[in-house]
Amino acid sequence: MYRQIALLLIGILIGSTFTMYFQGRDIESREPERVIRVGALRAIYHEIYLIKGLGLDEYVPAEVEVKIYPHGTAMMTAFQAGELDIMYVGTVPAMNAFSAGAKIKVIAGTNLGGTSLVINKSSGIKRLKDIKGKKILVPGPHNFQDVVLRAIILPRANLTEEDVIIEYEGDKGMMIHRLVSGEADAAIVWEPHVTRMLFDENMNRRENIEVLVPWNEIISEDPSKGYRYSSSCLVVGEEFLRENEDLVRAWVLIHALAIEYWKRNPKKASEIISREMERIAQVSISPEMVEEAFKRVRLSLDPAIDSMKLFSEKSHELGFSKEKVDVEKLYYPEIQREVERIMRELFHEQQ
Repeated sequence: MYRQIALLLIGILIGSTFTMYFQGRDIESREPERVIRVGALRAIYHEIYLIKGLGLDEYVPAEVEVKIYPHGTAMMTAFQAGELDIMYVGTVPAMNAFSAGAKIKVIAGTNLGGTSLVINKSSGIKRLKDIKGKKILVPGPHNFQDVVLRAIILPRANLTEEDVIIEYEGDKGMMIHRLVSGEADAAIVWEPHVTRMLFDENMNRRENIEVLVPWNEIISEDPSKGYRYSSSCLVVGEEFLRENEDLVRAWVLIHALAIEYWKRNPKKASEIISREMERIAQVSISPEMVEEAFKRVRLSLDPAIDSMKLFSEKSHELGFSKEKVDVEKLYYPEIQREVERIMRELFHEQQ
């Protein structure tokens, strides 16, 4: 159903030219006339895995190439080198790159929540202040988790970055190994890797690993507010947007459709994400583990602009960005709003 709806909605959104393009054509064998180079992380909340698994990208009139990166800073470096067009990337690396002159726009959100601080209980950490002097693993320099740790979590414990040992570990498998084995005391990371730390591959709960700062207490210790942050977002290069707005509109639409599928079919969505993460990103993770991970993150088209403003300030204070980013200039909401309107109309009519 979702594949047919994608064709219908894209035709509505970018005009009859798209629909005419496919009349009488076999989509699988069509001649690609353009290319979209998409970057993503090994994160369950990057909708590219659902998009590919559902075949929604087949309804965009371009060949789609997917490239996986260890963290957002590496992805933005690749964009600056001319290797990417659309990115599922951390909000902080995106803002840092924008501050440094990258010509990009945030065109939608991907998720709310998803980051947790996890500890090995043998470290002796029982309360947040106990992380003093401990070794904490972070996925990459100047990324979302790096900013959260330095600018929010440590000050909450009345600590500074000089009070802990921060090490960057981009290999998530190695990060899990180092935490579980006790080589590191704590780690801050995104889903599904939090869940991969908490459970072994057979979904047995590891007794020596627990969450110290949960996903919904990151920006506030009130769980009803602490999850309202967008740790990543959907970003496009300005030049690509200017020259290929029809493709970008089509992409935001299938992105929104993937989110809607997840909301209505969470169990099946977990199965698809599990399969596609192994196929595309070489991450072996069971559907049960993906389903468990979604207890700590929500897919969302909302980029949570207020949280982006907060992290812009924090990143600048840490010296990670040249200047505090004017998020209103970075955010291009027109396509997202149009897609939201069409989705509301369509799914309201189906109810």
